[in-house]
Amino acid sequence: MTLLAVALERLGSLYTEASEEALRLAEDILAPAGPIPRKTIRGLLGRALRNGAWKTLPRETRALLLAAARSPVRVYRSPRLLALLRRAWLLVELATMRGKAVVAALTHLLARGVAQGLYSLLRRGLDKLIAIGIQVLNNPWLR
Repeated sequence: MTLLAVALERLGSLYTEASEEALRLAEDILAPAGPIPRKTIRGLLGRALRNGAWKTLPRETRALLLAAARSPVRVYRSPRLLALLRRAWLLVELATMRGKAVVAALTHLLARGVAQGLYSLLRRGLDKLIAIGIQVLNNPWLR
């Protein structure tokens, strides 16, 4: 199952037109940059269990999170492993309102062609982007 298919399933029917670009940007925004410590993975594992995302994660992702949380390695630096952990991070975040709001806002802004405004929003902070996403989720705007 691809990342896009799992993310669209997680978002439900609200935003089936979520593009690969919006998901990539959401992964860059929501997942940590740089090396990821083991305690951060443990926190992500706890969040997945708390918000119910654990049951809907693919088996490979669950196995990866368990292995990374139990491993004796303190900080993960491998580029390929970091890419897999960031994808897992995105899938867990998409189970929360914050993650859904970010993807909805990115999809909406990219569909309207507001790329310049998007980057200025990202520089100002995540709060404005989440506010736009919640507005879109509560009242879907007409195209």
